[in-house]
Amino acid sequence: MKMQADNVGRFSISVNFLDPVANPKVHIKRVTKEDTAMPDAANSDIAISEDPDTGLLGGTFNFSQVSGTSVAVAVSGEVEGGKAAFDITAWTSGVVLITPRHKYTRKLEYVGETHIYEVNINKAGQLLIEVVPCAGEVEFTVAKNLAQLNDRKYDLKQTELSKGRLFGRINAPAGNYYIAVRGIGISETTAKYTIRTIVTLSKNEKEVEDYYIENYGNINYVVERGKIGLKWGKVWRKVNGTNKEIKVKYKIYVTDNDRVNMYTVCGIKEGGVKKAEDTKKNSYSYKIPDKYLNKKIVINVMAEIKGDKKQKHEKREKESLVYNPITVEVQGSTKFSRIIFVLTVVGAVAAGGVALCYYIKYKRAKRRLEYEVQDARYLSQISSEAPLPTEKSEGYTEMNLHS
Repeated sequence: MKMQADNVGRFSISVNFLDPVANPKVHIKRVTKEDTAMPDAANSDIAISEDPDTGLLGGTFNFSQVSGTSVAVAVSGEVEGGKAAFDITAWTSGVVLITPRHKYTRKLEYVGETHIYEVNINKAGQLLIEVVPCAGEVEFTVAKNLAQLNDRKYDLKQTELSKGRLFGRINAPAGNYYIAVRGIGISETTAKYTIRTIVTLSKNEKEVEDYYIENYGNINYVVERGKIGLKWGKVWRKVNGTNKEIKVKYKIYVTDNDRVNMYTVCGIKEGGVKKAEDTKKNSYSYKIPDKYLNKKIVINVMAEIKGDKKQKHEKREKESLVYNPITVEVQGSTKFSRIIFVLTVVGAVAAGGVALCYYIKYKRAKRRLEYEVQDARYLSQISSEAPLPTEKSEGYTEMNLHS
């Protein structure tokens, strides 16, 4: 028979034989388009065991990364007469069994929605939990059983981001532990997050490593002419109580999109923020491009720690730690803008000079014209006041050239 598991979580099955059956067997496996064969002893996904209290055969497996999983179940046994009746019950649970060191990505659709995870610890040690929000806000709690989670009697609760993640650890005897991730303060978007657990044995406690950043992960900055001077604390590793400075690569991210979550690694990458610069020093002088002129920009630093898989006990994975982002209001002008401004001023001065030259030329021409008009009027006045003498006028003398 085949069944469909539509919800993310765990799939469980229980088989009750109603007639006597010798050597009863139940095999279960996932079915794909490429593999539609019924399960048998060679290709089963889970181990079937008998419940000591009920005597029923059953088993459970996790399908946390698969939605719409098809499951094939094969029931067999030896019976007299060739037939035997049985009841089969299958159900899904919202509790997701997760594997330590594996990273899982999930979404919370509304405030208060909760995802519950189960972690199995075979030997006493430490349980480390890391939850990284990509969008929205989340919190997580840890308890030794589901009843404690429901009664809010937690062994650990974490709501504060540290180095761009929610992180916690508890001393954990062998057994099952339950982690609840809940959406809080979600407004315009769903809350997306990643979760990862690490189980460390007590005898290897000296190998347990944790990182911390100087100055509590704060970034100091000074706005200079066309630049922003940035300085941040170095990254240290704490090993069995000893602090050691480690070499890391620092990446600088800048955006003017205030909707992007710049507080976490996942938020920066999911938000599509491109890396502006990288450096091995814990300081940098960032040149402000024209596109950020007269805008508010958000700047953050990500410390990338190289992994080390050569350790015998606890292999150190590649880590990325995020500082506390800063918001800077960019004012003034950049070098290119200043050049444009200078050219504009020079052009305005040149245009003013040309206009002034034309104005002076105009005034000179106007004065010359006024002078010429005034001179013409003066000559006209002289001509009208002193007419030429006639015969009868005094002083007129007639001369006869023939006498």
